[in-house]
Amino acid sequence: MAALAEAREGAVNLVEHCAEVKPGERVVLVHERDGGDEALAALLAQTVEEQGGRCEVLWVERTERGLSPTDEQMEALRSADRVIASSRDSTLFRELIQNGGPSLLVSNWFDTRELMGTQHARYHWGMARAFFARIEELFTVGSLWSISTPTGTRLAGRVGDYSARASYREDERQPAQIRQLHSPIYTPVASLEAEGEIVAQFTGGFKRVPCDDPAVFVIENNRMAGFKGGERWVEQYEKQLSATAERFGESAYTVDSWHGGTHPRAEFMQDLLGNGCASVMHFHLGRTTGKSGDYLSAEISNHTLEVDGRRIYEDGKLMIWDDPKIEAAAEQYGLSDWR
Repeated sequence: MAALAEAREGAVNLVEHCAEVKPGERVVLVHERDGGDEALAALLAQTVEEQGGRCEVLWVERTERGLSPTDEQMEALRSADRVIASSRDSTLFRELIQNGGPSLLVSNWFDTRELMGTQHARYHWGMARAFFARIEELFTVGSLWSISTPTGTRLAGRVGDYSARASYREDERQPAQIRQLHSPIYTPVASLEAEGEIVAQFTGGFKRVPCDDPAVFVIENNRMAGFKGGERWVEQYEKQLSATAERFGESAYTVDSWHGGTHPRAEFMQDLLGNGCASVMHFHLGRTTGKSGDYLSAEISNHTLEVDGRRIYEDGKLMIWDDPKIEAAAEQYGLSDWR
C-alpha cells in the first residue's frame, strides 16, 4: 500500500504541478503499446479525472522510426489541450508542437508505477525547477570555482564565456511548450584556467559503472596534460584522446566544461534519470564539436562545489536551501514542507 501511495504522489505531481491540468481540459495520455505499464496508465487516468480533466488513453506503436500513431491517434493528439507522454521518444511531439498541436506536452520518463513513486518523481515540480533556475544563475563569466570529491578530485578554475558542449546542447533545447517531469542537469559551465586532477569514478556514461581502479586526469592550464592511476583505464583514455586529437587537433586537449544534477531529492541511478541527482556531475574534456563521442568524459559523485567562495554543493548535496529565490518559490507555491 505504501508503494501505491507514493506512486499516487508522483502522479499528482505530474498532472497537477507539471502538466497543470485544469477542470474541463481534454488530456491525452500516451503510452507505448509494447512494454507500457498498464497499472501506471490507470493511475494517471484516474489522477487526471480527479483533477477535473477529460481523459483519453492512447497505446501507440513504436517502430524503428520511433512512436508511430495511427491517423486517428494523431487527430486525438492534435485536438488535445494537454498531452502527457510516458515515453522518452520526443521526436513526434516536437513535430506536433511545431505544427500547432496541443498547448502543452509533458514528457514523462517515470514510465512505471515504481519509478513514479521515487522521490525524484514526487518532489514538487515547481520547486525542482526553482533549484535548477537558481543554479543556472550562479555561474557568471569570470567567477572562480573549485570542485573536490572524497576520492581525490581537486580542480579549480574560472568560468569561461564559451563551451562547445553548451553550444551543441542549445541546438537540442526543447520548445517552451514541452515540459519534462524529471529534473535536468544545468547548462555546461565553460572552463577556463583549470588546474588540478579529476578522478574518473565511473565509466559507461549515464550507466555509471564504478571503476575500482580509476584513471586520474591531470589538468594544467585548462588542458589534459596526461593520465595516471588504473592501467586499464589510462590505456583506454590515452587511445581515445589520441583518436580525438587526430580528428580535431589541439582543441581535443582543452577542458571544455562541466555540469551536474540540480534536483534536491532525486535518487542516484545508473540511468538517464540519474542525471538529475545532485550527487553526480561530469566533465567534457575536449573543446571540439560538443557532440557526444567527440570528447572525453569523466564522471564523479559526492562532489563539493564552490563558486566565488559560496558553497553550492557539499558532498553531493545542495546547499542553497536558504537562498532567497528558493524560499520565494516555496512561498509562491504555498509550501511549508519542502526542505
